Amino acid sequence: DEARVRFFLCDLLDGAAARGCYGIFHLASSCTVDCVLDPQKVKELVAPAVEGTLNVLRAAKDVGACAGWW
Repeated sequence: DEARVRFFLCDLLDGAAARGCYGIFHLASSCTVDCVLDPQKVKELVAPAVEGTLNVLRAAKDVGACAGWW
């Protein structure tokens, strides 16, 4: 039985994890306005979320995959 969709958890810092993927769905972390206004929270939450998203975009481009966000 060939599944049409398979889900994998991967490290956002590992671009090689995207190899063999046709599509990539990245569920970005949630963030509130007060999170952005607090410098410590930006360092802990926002900066890694942005870097992780950029890594997903780079990996998708490198392997020729489509990327989506929901």
